[in-house]
Amino acid sequence: MKRFLLFLLPVVIATPLLAQKDAETRLQAATGVMNDMMQASDKGIPQDLLQRSECVVVVPNLKKGGFIVAGKYGRGFFSCRKKTGVGWSAPASIKIEGGSFAF
Repeated sequence: MKRFLLFLLPVVIATPLLAQKDAETRLQAATGVMNDMMQASDKGIPQDLLQRSECVVVVPNLKKGGFIVAGKYGRGFFSCRKKTGVGWSAPASIKIEGGSFAF
């Protein structure tokens, strides 16, 4: 078990380093993902769901992995509807990270 954890440690340490560091690049990637999803006719976000949504979260480079011990890490952006219900707020950054253990 100790050998497995020693093997897993570099992966856990390297994952945040591999994430995109520049906020502008991440914002452009998130915008590209959202545009691609909206233009995909067969797998896009249904318009009625988007019209009823209060917030949209896009994490374009979410890294997930694991075997017995799992982890996830990613940075992206979210935007929420304005209180008037018309238009969206400016994008704000979000970071998702977590881990789990299972047999």
